[in-house]
Amino acid sequence: MKNILPILLFLLPSVLFAQELTLEKATENLTATDSELRMKAHGFIGKQLIYTRPDSALFHFNSSIGIAKERKDLLSEQTNTVALGVAYQVMGLLDTSEAVLKRAMELIPSLSDSMNFGIIHNNLAITLAKLGRHTEAITLLHTAAKYYGRTAEFQRQADANMSIGNSYKVMGYFDLAMQHINDAVLLCQKNDIPVNGQLWNALGLIYQDQKKRTEAANAYRNGLDAALQEKNSYGIALLSDNLSRVLTELGRTDSAFILLDTAWHHASMGQMKGLMIQIHRSKAMAYQKEKKYAEARAAILEALAVDKDGMPTDTKAWLLKNMAEYQLEDDNVPLEEGEATLKQLAELGMDSLPLTLQGEYHRISSSLLSFQGKHEQAFAEYRAYHALNDQLWNVEKSNRISELQIQFETQQKDDQIALLQTEQQLTTSRIRNQRIAMMGMAGGGLLLLGLGISGFLLFRQRKRNETLAHSIAARDAERNRLARELHDGVAGELFGLQMAVQGNKPIDMRNELGRLRDEIRHISHDLAMPDIQKTSLPEMADYLIGRHRHTGREVVLMVQPPDDAKWTLPPDKAQHIYRMLQEGLGNALRHTATEDLIKVRLNRTATEVNISIENPNGKTVEPSNGNGNGNGIGLKNLHERAELIGGKIEMIMTDGHAILMMMIPINRQEHG
Repeated sequence: MKNILPILLFLLPSVLFAQELTLEKATENLTATDSELRMKAHGFIGKQLIYTRPDSALFHFNSSIGIAKERKDLLSEQTNTVALGVAYQVMGLLDTSEAVLKRAMELIPSLSDSMNFGIIHNNLAITLAKLGRHTEAITLLHTAAKYYGRTAEFQRQADANMSIGNSYKVMGYFDLAMQHINDAVLLCQKNDIPVNGQLWNALGLIYQDQKKRTEAANAYRNGLDAALQEKNSYGIALLSDNLSRVLTELGRTDSAFILLDTAWHHASMGQMKGLMIQIHRSKAMAYQKEKKYAEARAAILEALAVDKDGMPTDTKAWLLKNMAEYQLEDDNVPLEEGEATLKQLAELGMDSLPLTLQGEYHRISSSLLSFQGKHEQAFAEYRAYHALNDQLWNVEKSNRISELQIQFETQQKDDQIALLQTEQQLTTSRIRNQRIAMMGMAGGGLLLLGLGISGFLLFRQRKRNETLAHSIAARDAERNRLARELHDGVAGELFGLQMAVQGNKPIDMRNELGRLRDEIRHISHDLAMPDIQKTSLPEMADYLIGRHRHTGREVVLMVQPPDDAKWTLPPDKAQHIYRMLQEGLGNALRHTATEDLIKVRLNRTATEVNISIENPNGKTVEPSNGNGNGNGIGLKNLHERAELIGGKIEMIMTDGHAILMMMIPINRQEHG
């Protein structure tokens, strides 16, 4: 479930791990007369219960804090307060966790002297990350990682780096996420520290997002082995579930179901509700892969029943989305059931849900309406789905720009720190020489920067000149076309009327003037265009075809691919392509009878837009000469426009049909 925050490893204060206690011995010490023994016993038992019974762990940590206050032992009070904050974190009471951890930070004024310095920063960062405050979390985690590096606590330094990577992943900065998680793995390997299950899991999630399923499966397997050695029930359940999803994607559902049984055993024993929901959903996906839709729906119902009152809205929304999908995919389920599920999903408040989920709602609604024969509404839902996809793409692009900016600033900051450390070790003479060298480098950098800016300005000016030339050429061609239409149409009609009047011929003046008015309106409509900056090519074609529907002419539009929203054209080519489509369609309509069917096909590849207009009455059209240059004036205008934007025109004659082909190159960056 991609919208669920990847689990970040929390750390408990080392004092809670250091006691050579067993649960039995600690239980005996709860009634000891020595207050220190009672304090440590409560802390130890709390740590044992934090995963399985965090509510009971709260009691023991609070008891340990109370004893520490009586003993005026600030360090022990701080240690157990940190553990209390972590227990609230496990329970999902994140606001309380933040307040408790900040109180722990204030207990010892000179926090950097405390053994809990890194631990407090690390756990507070994890709480903030779960609250969605990733920037604050990353700042704290960097502080913790540096502290662990200074104190040679390499395992915890690796855990902090992993948490930084997980936060970057949630923010959509995948390169930065992979960089920090790889740093954590290398740190463990360099210092002969076993890579734990949580770290392998984080690495697997990154690979899975990058569609590297084999690498993801290997990472999850390594993590599962580590979790089994650690006897970490949570890790076993989490990694078994994640590995099952990868195997489902690879079609290995038998192995996936075995892993899901293992995951459920460990998650249900500890009443880990979030994981239990996730496992049911993974099981539903495996059933869907096998086209067992009834079993898939049953698994979703079991997931919804795990935590009816406390389930997060996003989680419930994803489950309802899956349920609606499985209902529509199963021919044995009435459409009304899918419609009712979509209604439940909408009632959760669409505006508050993630964009990805909003898009999925519109996509499934479009399918439902199409099955119901409500094609106009289905098309509207499909457009909404594509609009959200475009919005998501813009968010991803913004995230990528921000990621590059963060990488630059991080590198710049690291360079500055390294420079300061070097300066402290150099003699006065060496410092002076270094400054001279740096001044030279700065001068060279400024020179290179100046050359770069000049080159950029020249390039931008050249592009402007090219665009201006295209615009002027297009304007001239448009004026020529308008002049021809006024001359051949309106002027010809007026001349005919003049001759009729001079010859005293009987004419219906009202009817003739009405025809002239319609002709002028037609020319005016041809001059007007939709907002091409916001109109996709299929919408342009539909607009032009719609202008002829009142005449009774039959024109069909076919678009390939139909499910791709990225049809918006680059501004410097959109106007030309619109006019070319207008001219080609007009020619086809002029050269065919009323009953003839005209076919317009739009096809887009990664590098080219292809438009074809098929005219069933090919005898009225002159063929091209092989270079796209027909003798007709319309074809000549089309050819000139195509040349302006690097395109090509061809007229193909086959079985008495004339097919006008227009091929226009479109770079990937231009139409994305």
